[in-house]
Amino acid sequence: MSFIHLHNHTEYSLLDGAMKIDRLTELAAKYKMPALAITDHGNLFGAIKFYKSALRRGVKPIIGMETYVAPGSRKEQSRNARVPESSFHLTLLCENETGFKNLIKLSSIAYIEGFYYKPRIDKEILAQYHEGLIALSGCLKGEISYWFAMNDEGAARRALDEYQNIMGRDNFYIEIIRLGVKNEDKIHAQLISLAHDFDAPLVATNDCHYFYPDDYKAHEILLCIGTKKTLADRERLRFDTRYAYFREPKEMSKLFEDLPEAITNTQLIAERCNLLIDTSGKDVKLPSFPRPPNFENDFEYLKYLTFEGVKSRFDRITAGIEERLNYELNIIKKMGLAGYFLIVKEIIQFARANNIPVGPGRGSAVGSLSLYSLGVTDVDPLKYNLIFERFLNPERLSLPDVDADFGDERRDEVIDFIRQRFGEKNVTQVITFGTLQARAVVRDVGRVMGIPYSEIDRLAKIIPMHDSIDDAMSNILEFKTLVESKDEYKELIGIARKLEGLARHPATHAAGVVITPQELVEYVPLFKSPEKNEISTQFAKNSLEDIGLLKMDILGLRTLTVIDNTIKTINRQVGDVPIDEKETFDMLKRGETVGVFQLESQGMKDILRRFKPENFEDLIAVIALYRPGPMGNVNIDKMIENKQHPEKIKYLHPVLEPILKETYGMIVYQEQVMRIASKIAGFSMAEADSLRRAMGKKIPEIMDQNREKFIKNAQQRNISADIAEDIFNKIAPFAGYGFNKSHAAAYATLANQTAYLKCHYPIEFMVSSMNSEINDTKRLWVLIREARHMNIEVLPPDINNSDEKFKIEGKKIRYGLISLKNVGRPDVLAILKERERGPFKSLFDFKSRIRNVNKKSMESLIKSGAFSSFENKFEIVMKTLCNEFEERHHQENLFDFLNNDNNVKIEKSRQEMDCDNIQYQKEAFGFYFLNHPLEYYQEEINALGLISINQFNGVKDGEIVTIGGLMNSKKIKKDKKGRNYAIVNIEDFEGSIDVFLFADCFEKYGSYMKPDVPLILKGRISGDEDRRSLRADTVMPFTDARKYYKKLFISISSAALSEDVLQKLHKVINENQGECEVWFRVNGKDDARRFRSRSLRINPDSLVIEKIKSISSQISVKIYGQI
Repeated sequence: MSFIHLHNHTEYSLLDGAMKIDRLTELAAKYKMPALAITDHGNLFGAIKFYKSALRRGVKPIIGMETYVAPGSRKEQSRNARVPESSFHLTLLCENETGFKNLIKLSSIAYIEGFYYKPRIDKEILAQYHEGLIALSGCLKGEISYWFAMNDEGAARRALDEYQNIMGRDNFYIEIIRLGVKNEDKIHAQLISLAHDFDAPLVATNDCHYFYPDDYKAHEILLCIGTKKTLADRERLRFDTRYAYFREPKEMSKLFEDLPEAITNTQLIAERCNLLIDTSGKDVKLPSFPRPPNFENDFEYLKYLTFEGVKSRFDRITAGIEERLNYELNIIKKMGLAGYFLIVKEIIQFARANNIPVGPGRGSAVGSLSLYSLGVTDVDPLKYNLIFERFLNPERLSLPDVDADFGDERRDEVIDFIRQRFGEKNVTQVITFGTLQARAVVRDVGRVMGIPYSEIDRLAKIIPMHDSIDDAMSNILEFKTLVESKDEYKELIGIARKLEGLARHPATHAAGVVITPQELVEYVPLFKSPEKNEISTQFAKNSLEDIGLLKMDILGLRTLTVIDNTIKTINRQVGDVPIDEKETFDMLKRGETVGVFQLESQGMKDILRRFKPENFEDLIAVIALYRPGPMGNVNIDKMIENKQHPEKIKYLHPVLEPILKETYGMIVYQEQVMRIASKIAGFSMAEADSLRRAMGKKIPEIMDQNREKFIKNAQQRNISADIAEDIFNKIAPFAGYGFNKSHAAAYATLANQTAYLKCHYPIEFMVSSMNSEINDTKRLWVLIREARHMNIEVLPPDINNSDEKFKIEGKKIRYGLISLKNVGRPDVLAILKERERGPFKSLFDFKSRIRNVNKKSMESLIKSGAFSSFENKFEIVMKTLCNEFEERHHQENLFDFLNNDNNVKIEKSRQEMDCDNIQYQKEAFGFYFLNHPLEYYQEEINALGLISINQFNGVKDGEIVTIGGLMNSKKIKKDKKGRNYAIVNIEDFEGSIDVFLFADCFEKYGSYMKPDVPLILKGRISGDEDRRSLRADTVMPFTDARKYYKKLFISISSAALSEDVLQKLHKVINENQGECEVWFRVNGKDDARRFRSRSLRINPDSLVIEKIKSISSQISVKIYGQI
């Protein structure tokens, strides 16, 4: 009989199993195995994915788990003296549905009640939930083997007796695993003898962790990644075998020639395991909905609510509206989803009733008139020509996605409501898994192998974000060349390719919530995060949908909080915000979109300035365009040209014009693909949606079938085969890459609302925006700069005027105390409470009245200038921080100093004081609030054409750039030759970037690398937009910038060019000779003349430039330089 592997660790034995599920089932099919088991460590993470994958390949799936069994009670949270790991291994396999349900419960209890280093069950709970399960005794860490290894035969015999009594004699097998490890033969002999004594059947397994023998090293490295060790570490966890691979059946049969029954029993166990799971998604498990008694069923109630709700949405219910509603409702009824719609409505209704901000909708659900009528979405699908079947396709029977956005500060209230409404044990969040992505796995493998960081970093950064290693090898010549330059790199990449894409760690999905009709453990195993104690499902999103569970994304959206707070401040309603308001769109055309939802990035600003949206439909298109798919497939320049010259637009067929007119003749939306299929080839919208999905998968056979059907149908509608094929070829790429218009319309709604509020209520909007980002210093700096750009003054913190958060003060914004570094909420509340008794009169009045303020908080308040309104105390404290602190060798902090004599006379220059105050701002705010050190060098920045860090979007990998900035942080590392190199973070006005100074460069310029010293850096950009860095080759302080000035342009109008002016100019230049060329530009009435002086050279000192400008108000000076 054929051998079947019953003990296998997939990638969901996290950072231990190295077998991807699809590859595993593919290999089983190749080996002609009729069945295969999954037995990951303590979890069922991959069970449903494995079940589907095995069935697809004609292999019977056996769901199992290698569980951990506590030596005593699962609830004991202490180390067992006799069992150092505090657990034994035991392999469990599901015989049937009862076994699967019991395994779900065991796995859940292991995490929720038994977790101690590992998720553990105990024999008490195993006895309660053993039915329908077959147990194998496990590896050498199984209890029976363990006691033999400890030379305690009595304990081994007792353990076997217990397991047979719990499981039943026919349901417990002695597991024999021949991996060639130490003491294996001795223990196996004892196991076989014991099995004979107890009439226990034997079974052969291989405890598979990887596919092939040569995957051994990759697996060793995976273990090191999981334990944060290197291969050179003698104390690292390691397998004492090279045979834990997925052996072929004939190899296993030969290995067990002396125990043929152990091979035969694998087949017998497989024949007993016949678990059936419906993974079609059609077996929908909805919680019951308590409808009013006068409605016969959920559908009748839904229909009533929908037709009542539509009356509030439209002034007049036309025949078209009624027809669309009835059509949607009939599909909902046919699919049995009335209860689902009622549940979604109830959740949204709760939020609205409790004034929790709710978004206008998300995704394809925005295309449903029913949801619009129910008040779930807020975008009219008829007005914007949105398609219901993009949301709910009657040919695809599964739960649709109705995800909802709520104000981020009150999202938890919605989740609490769902728990209360449907039951604490029926609601939880959804798990998700981080994976070993290309760049990360290259770094991890390189670290484990001991390759120097600088070399690993260079390799990793060449790989474009979201690309695979294979993609980089095929498409990036620099990467391929570098990899092939060293055998060490070849090995690194070879191993990284094997590990790439493996699951790395579990996490809680940011938004997913699952709701079940009965307790969760009746349907899905639960996971409890040991770090955060959060409970979530063990099945990820797709697996939950496969088994028909209701999952919703309950998202917290900061933008909704900003809109809500702004609306409340101005005493208006969201519905008051108009669409297509001219001043708002003028602002968008200028790209003034900091704070505007979805439109803030530099790339989006560029598109807005070029595209110049005129109305809401244009805004939908802009949001849809700036996505990786459309950007790579839509000729944006052509679309802009078509917008400017609509008469030049040409359509392949007149039928396309009404479909593509809104996007100026270009295909942008998935819905356009569907409408084209409907109008050209007569597809129903459901068929068109199925076509769109098929095209997106790009399977050649399916594409050919669809092409043939499309062309044949088009011909029947009097459209030529050539034109039909051209149209099919046009729409095929966009089926996968086009953006969902429904989703774009919802996003455009929020973009329009935020843009309108920013345009017409700028102070209120900016205060709300700042308060929404109050803990993010980088973001606050962006918003404060934008406020100043909008001519809104942001006042510094003031101990008597500032509140906890930012607030409006007249026509200005007052800084909030809570956003200062090291200032906690309890401190702020204590200050505000004490201030109710009257304002603070001095620093020492404050000190005497507020005794419990944290010392660091006090220093931060002082450094921020919160006390600067008190006489001269602020300056005294600043001086003290500069000198007195240093003199006392930091033995006394500022807070203690305030108790001592504060009239110390310390002399410091004004310039030194300014520098100190600037540094104090950085420490207190996290950024330079009042004066940025680079502001003093604006002339140099302009003269040398330094590029802003946030303008790197258009800069290509490998391009040379010159930037100016200050060092935020510095890490010194050693390269392979033992030489120092540095990674420094450089920031300018609006962004920051990591800069690498490799050994030669660091040796030359390392002395300049001091905190907050303004520097100019020239080097080569590395990486793509998501992760940029700079490889510096030149560094200099800004004070050396003038050495690189090449030309000084003096511009003057011809009318002002008198002899007196010329003489004064000549005198100034003669008295300040240097190396910089002097150019003149004389501006006439109709033209301008430009010429260079052949004899004059000037020293372009700032004082010299000021002298030139003072000669005449008609003179302007501009400098050009180059490094």
